[in-house]
Amino acid sequence: MALVPAVAHAIQAPIDPIAAIYRAHCAMLVAYLFTVTRDRALAEDLAQEAFARLIVQARGPTSLPRDPAAWLVTVGRNLAVSHARHRRVGERVAARLPTPGPARSAEDVAIAQLAGRRAVAALDALDDDARTAVVMSAVGYSGLEASARLGRSPLATRALTCRARRRLRAATVRAG
Repeated sequence: MALVPAVAHAIQAPIDPIAAIYRAHCAMLVAYLFTVTRDRALAEDLAQEAFARLIVQARGPTSLPRDPAAWLVTVGRNLAVSHARHRRVGERVAARLPTPGPARSAEDVAIAQLAGRRAVAALDALDDDARTAVVMSAVGYSGLEASARLGRSPLATRALTCRARRRLRAATVRAG
């Protein structure tokens, strides 16, 4: 039985130097990275990345390193340190992220949208000055800033805001 020409060529071809380096040093590199990381899967991933970088190095202008074992250990160690650093940064950032609460039900979302529409309708029912006073107060403007914007005295603006809030409460209670 004759071999397929590609298979025959592969059998007769000289051993690829990267494959030879892989066979000679892979187990040692994984074992070393396992002692560094204490995680077998991570050690295997880092070793794979180190060999991928060796392939890129071999295709570049400098070709293969003189001492591939030392080169692989150095690259693997640097990858492990980089991974640990990124993991610590991720843990620090994750600690500051808000924890998601329970998912809102469709009914809760619909009720919130309805309440928002009612609030907008109640605001639309106010005259322009009253709406401006309430909105400015709600977003954090001081009474002096609102009175300057409305062209009223601070006391008149405060009375206008209080009356407008009372009308808003009454409108939302009636609608609710």
